[in-house]
Formats: sequence, structure tokens, C-alpha cells
Amino acid sequence: MMKRTIIFSLATLGLLSAFAEEPAMDKKYPYPFKYSDVTSDNISVVPIDRVIKDWGGNVLMWGEPAISEIQVGELNLNQRRIKEKIRKGREDGVRLYFGSLFFVPHSMYFKYMACDPTLQQACIRDIEGKPMYLNWMKKHTYRGVPLYWMCSNNPRSQEFYREIVTAGIEAGYDGFCIEEPRGSLMSLHVGGCFCDHCVNGFNEYLGKKYSPEELKKKGIPSLENFDYRNMVKKVAPNRDVWPAAYRKGKIPLVQDYKDYQLKAGAAVVKEMSELAKKLGGEDTAIGAFGHMLSPDWMVNAEHLDFYCMELLLGPPPEGFSRAGFTYEVARALGKPVSWGHVLPPSWNYMQANKAYNMMKSWIGFSYASGHNFGIPHYGWVHPNANAVSWDKVVKSVDGAVAPSFIYPTENCLPFYHFVTAHAELFDGYEAVEQVGVLHSNPAMRIKKNENRVRDLCWELMKANIPYGLALAGDDWLYKRLNETDLERFEFVVVPEPTMLDAEQQSVLDTWTARGKTVVWKNLDDVLARLDPVVSLESKHNMLIRPRTNSDNSNVPAVIHLLNMDYDLSKDCMNKQRDVVVRLSHKLLDGGKVSAITQYSPEYESVQVPFDVKPDGVYVTVPEVDYWSILKLDCD
Repeated sequence: MMKRTIIFSLATLGLLSAFAEEPAMDKKYPYPFKYSDVTSDNISVVPIDRVIKDWGGNVLMWGEPAISEIQVGELNLNQRRIKEKIRKGREDGVRLYFGSLFFVPHSMYFKYMACDPTLQQACIRDIEGKPMYLNWMKKHTYRGVPLYWMCSNNPRSQEFYREIVTAGIEAGYDGFCIEEPRGSLMSLHVGGCFCDHCVNGFNEYLGKKYSPEELKKKGIPSLENFDYRNMVKKVAPNRDVWPAAYRKGKIPLVQDYKDYQLKAGAAVVKEMSELAKKLGGEDTAIGAFGHMLSPDWMVNAEHLDFYCMELLLGPPPEGFSRAGFTYEVARALGKPVSWGHVLPPSWNYMQANKAYNMMKSWIGFSYASGHNFGIPHYGWVHPNANAVSWDKVVKSVDGAVAPSFIYPTENCLPFYHFVTAHAELFDGYEAVEQVGVLHSNPAMRIKKNENRVRDLCWELMKANIPYGLALAGDDWLYKRLNETDLERFEFVVVPEPTMLDAEQQSVLDTWTARGKTVVWKNLDDVLARLDPVVSLESKHNMLIRPRTNSDNSNVPAVIHLLNMDYDLSKDCMNKQRDVVVRLSHKLLDGGKVSAITQYSPEYESVQVPFDVKPDGVYVTVPEVDYWSILKLDCD
């Protein structure tokens, strides 16, 4: 027991100071991926050979654990099987293999938990000390053992994570994807985790953050005999009354407890990332699940190389608003979204409306934004749910969720084949950032501010104004606003309040003094001082996403055209005809356009007419279905 207590103490030391520091070296975005990669999960309902050979998948995510199932002497037969699988996959063309590491257990781990009482004891516990089960799979068991919710702060859990990482690296995985990297915080909204390890760790946190006088003002005479559970029980004595008390803000010290749990989870991410890189080398890549990248999902960002995520996506155009902002946050962090999927409300909505072609628009939007979107095989849905909206949590009769929607994958395979066949239109091309938007993490931690900034960015995107985010961090986010950020933008839009610390506010004040900021009021203020690098000159519903490559003078830019005129009743796009787009000469990097070619999934490439004028190149595109790319050949 002493050994395990020490392990936990080491994991929690420095929670207040170990975060929000810029890493020594950032690897070039989109490391370790290519824009043209086609990703798939590695635990699919379809044979992996088919994913690779027929569907073009060259990056496989969520690989099964390589820890021992049946051991003969010192030989790990399971690890040997996975090692052979990876070897064969590489021969078949797989570029990267990633193992999975679930701080909240996935079904592939339940067999280990079911036969190991020590893992069962390492579970999330409520305010009364009772074990808790995964709330979205609460009716499931494995050989009669409930699906316990694992506490990431428990020494036995952390020992298990180390076993998974070590065995996976030895098997040959190129890295790991960590599901639910916030760890035990995931249970707070339903009344967990109040196990001994969490409560003891909270005492350490309080002792570092507050002086004895400050603690007394918070109702804590001394930490020596303080048990946070006793304080909480006065307003929420059991898990039944906890959710209402939590929503109404009645739980004492709850913001401190959330901050503690977030940073404790990030400390475990840091430890596992360092372990993987120590065993596998610095090129070992660590990613994490990052739902919508709100501030509490970015506390661990400094320890990551990429994200996988489930997104809220729906019918274009409004169905792109949330995901579009998330993509920009990930890009600003320099962490590509290497594998995209959608959340149960989106799957439920698609299933209820039989809107299978909607997936095509999501794939195009993701690649046009510089990210990858996983080949869809199946959806996690709420059975018996009333799927009236794509962006709201649906009410389910039984509360369970499972991969029970099998998607007709053949519908969208031509889109992945398109990416593979035209990799030269993706790799090396970066997003244009004409305008910056201040993303103040301290302000974004207040929900209404987060919504306001996201809506602002959606206004810019709908107006086809290429933007990027200037990240201003705090103790949750390691990025810091600096003078060189302005070099990427013509000017920066500033949503208020800024809530910056003195050093970052000074940077912003310097930009303002130079006339390089605009306080956000409405879109007109931005348009009034902007000569857009792209503009839609005809009356069509389109998103235009320009991407440039400074190393390719022959093709300095490609232009992604995304049709937004989706008809849900027909599950198809209303094709846009005779679309006129103006392209600024600034995109051409001094070149002169000699030809423009339109490439589209499921269509042959065609030359399109254009007219060079003093204010830009005017292109007339005869027809756009879901997604097209214009290739600009220059002399």
C-alpha cells in the first residue's frame, strides 16, 4: 500500500506549477500525419484487410491492447499476434498504427477488469464511497461483472495504464490515442470521484494553492483532518441529489475540485506520454480524445501530438458551425484532428432521417479544413431515442449507448479514394489566415463567452473570410500570446471581455496601438477594412477554403469549394451551377495563372474558364455537387 500511495503523490506533485509551459520543441504541423492520410479505427466491424486494400486506409487508430491474455512461460502470445498484425499491415501499406489507452475503460478492457479484483476496486466512487458504473453503459456486464468506471487517480489504474503502454510499444505501435484524457473528472457531473486517492490528492492541491488564512475563510480550519466528502455531504449526501445540487452551483469548493481533477488527469497524460516516448523514441506520437476542444479539454494539450474526436455535425451549413470552430482550435494548437467521428446525437439524427449522404459533406469539410475524417463503419447511438436535433443530447429510454448503427460505408468511399488519388492537392498546403481572432482561454472558461467567440468565428467562415486563432493561455492552456502572432494576420478581431494577464494584455495593447486590432461588434466592421483573398461573386450557398503552398511555385494555391445547399428530404445537395469566385492575386505568390482545373469526388476533372482582372482572377465553375478543389497552375 505504501508503494501505491507514493506513486500517486508523485503524480500529483506540482499540479499548480507543472502546466501552461511552452514545450521546448513543437514538431511541424500536421506531424505525424499527412493531409492526405485516410484513417480508420483498428477495432472495426469490418475486416482490417478490407479497410486497407479496398478502402485505402493507411493510418489505423484505436488498436487493441497488447498486454497478455494467455501467457506461456515468459511469452506474451497476444503481443506476438499484434506484432505480426502490424508487420503485415505495413507490408499492405499502413503508414501508422496507434494503440488505445482508455482512462475510462473501453469494452476491449472489460475482460481484464472482470478477472482482476484489484482493477474492480480501482473504480470511481460516489460521495458515499459506493462504486460507480459507466453511466452510458450501465446495463452492460462482462461475465456478470459490472462495467466499473475506472478512477485515473488510483495507483492500480495508473499501473494498468503503464502495462498497456509498455506492451503496446514493444508490439510496434507508433503511438497511442488516449480516450477520456480528463480522467476522473468525467464523473464529477454525476457525483464521482470521491475515492480516498482523489480526496487525499485534493488536500495536497489545497495546501499548495491556499495559505492557512485563505483556507479558514473557505471553512477549512486545518487540512490535517479535513475530508472534503464531509463538507459536500451537507448539501449532497448521496448521488441521487448530487446532479441537481451540482447544476445549481451549491457544491462547496466545486471549482477548485474541478481544477484539481483536470490537472490530475493531465498529470497522468504527461506521465504516459513521457513513458511512451522513453520506450519508443521521440517520434512516438501521443494523441487524445478531445471533445469539441472547450477549455477543459485542452489542459493536457502540451503533452499531445494530435487529437481524435467525436464531433457534433449536422446538415450544412449550420451543421458545420461547432465542428468548424473546433478544427480551428486544433489547428491553432498545432495538433491535427487525425481521426474524426460524430457524437451520438449526430448519428441518431442521420439514422432517423436516413440521411446517409450527409456524411460526404462532413468528409469534404474536414479535409478542406486541413484535418482527416475517419472512415465511418458504425455509429454509437442511443437506442429508442427521440432524434429531433443533431446538436442536442437526445433522450433515451434506457440511457445506454452502443455501436448499434452500421453505416453504409460504400456511400462515401469515393471521397476517400479521391483524397488518395489526389494527394498532391492536399500535402504541403496550409490554411490561409487573413484575419486573426483572439481566443482568450480565461474568457472562454465562461460558457457565454465561449459561445460568443464560436458564433463570431462562424460569421467569418460563412462570409468566406479565412481566419486563424491567436491563442492566449492561462494555467489551463500552455500557449501564450506573443508579438510574432500578429505576423500571420492582417489584423486581429478582439471579442470582449479579454480577461488576459498583464503580460498578454501588453501584447494586445501593442497591436492596438499599431492599429492592428478590431473590437468585435459585427461583421461589417471586419469587411470594411478587408480586401478578401477569396470572394463569392454569384448568388450561391458556398464555403470557400483557400490553401497555399509557398514551396510550390507551379501550383501555389488550391481552393476548396463546399456546397452548403443540402436538402435533407432528398439526402442530397442541390447542385450549384455557374459559380463565380474571385481569387486575389495575393494567393498566387507572384505567379500568373495559366490553367485552372476542377477536381471533384465521383466526377472527372475538368478545365474551368477564368478571367484575369486587376482586382483578381475570376473563375466560373460550371457545377459543384458536394465538394470540389480548384488547382491553380501558374507560370
